[in-house]
Amino acid sequence: MRENGYCFGCMKPLDQEGRCPACGFDRKKYQSRGYHLPLGSVLDHGEYLIGKVLGEGGFGITYIGLYKTLMIPVTIKEFFPKGLVRRKYSQSEQSYLVRPVSAKSEELFRQGKRDFLQEARVLSRFGNLDGITHTRSFFEENGTAYLVLDYLEGVSVRDYVAVNGRMTPAICWQILKNPMKALCRLHENDMVHQDISPDNIMINTSGKGTLIDFGTVWSAGELSDNEELAIYKRSYSAYEQLEKHGQRGPWTDVYGLCATIYYMLTGEKPLDATERIYEDTLPRLSRMGVTLDDEVEKLIMRGLVVESADRLQSVDELYQALYHDSLIAFPVMMQQETKVSSFRWGGRQGRSCTLTSQMERKLDRMDARRRKRKWYPVIFGIAAAGVLFLFAMYMING
Repeated sequence: MRENGYCFGCMKPLDQEGRCPACGFDRKKYQSRGYHLPLGSVLDHGEYLIGKVLGEGGFGITYIGLYKTLMIPVTIKEFFPKGLVRRKYSQSEQSYLVRPVSAKSEELFRQGKRDFLQEARVLSRFGNLDGITHTRSFFEENGTAYLVLDYLEGVSVRDYVAVNGRMTPAICWQILKNPMKALCRLHENDMVHQDISPDNIMINTSGKGTLIDFGTVWSAGELSDNEELAIYKRSYSAYEQLEKHGQRGPWTDVYGLCATIYYMLTGEKPLDATERIYEDTLPRLSRMGVTLDDEVEKLIMRGLVVESADRLQSVDELYQALYHDSLIAFPVMMQQETKVSSFRWGGRQGRSCTLTSQMERKLDRMDARRRKRKWYPVIFGIAAAGVLFLFAMYMING
């Protein structure tokens, strides 16, 4: 990748020979798939340079990118639902268009893109919190949507435990402190994450955790009425996430958090909730060789109760037991740019809130344009009918 001077694997500068001294990424050995954006592609009028694929799932592809204004690495998420779309290169527009494979897919794609931008909306609201990955930008291009986040150097909890084995309680509490505080703020604002698990908590080089993947975050009110918004991950999801009319709320995230703690402390996944409905045989942490304060162990095991009504109901209660520190309820500030100059939270000044309100307005404008475009065919149809009617009247009277 000598033409750009930066490594497509880590977005750090190359040496004089065009090699990466940081990660050793070899472009010639890199294997991408036909539907991936090619290495060296640019987005948002050349603002972002695309590197290698970091991961992909059923609904999108995640790339490492270079934010060319500041020359720093970023994470770029592209909405690309497998089975619904294909990619087509447009030479005239110099773009890699994403197009639905059928008329039926088009409606599903449009709804999915709206839900994808929900993640941008959530992250823009809570991006000034420690423990949550921070949003830099979001935009629509190539017929789809993109979300740009800070690039997190580190490893997931899942991968760390897989390589190093179980953690001590002290290390576990250090990693989870900021993610737990962030969860408390989400719940105070009536939001539920739904996907707390070891692969969605990253450990940075300072040994602190960050909660990622907010594509499944919805308000508790919306979740209670919409089973299609549920997600289920074996060993870490609460049973109500499988139920047709399961009541999901903060207690749902409590289950995912406690299941993650169980994995971190024991090195083993807890039994799935579906295997414990009639007889709960999940061993207590003390039986797995973990030494904890009795009260803390009880709280964690209460968080793993299958029946939601009998489960620990709030993350805050567990947070206080672990850190002996009460969280003061504080609403997320939005759209108050004239008042944020003196606002501080977690060491960040008011600029975070200004950016938050700007992102909120950008999303609102994108939604407004989308709604307006939806009416274009109707308006044109009415206009055409009017013209035809006037022409017919003219012919009759002429």
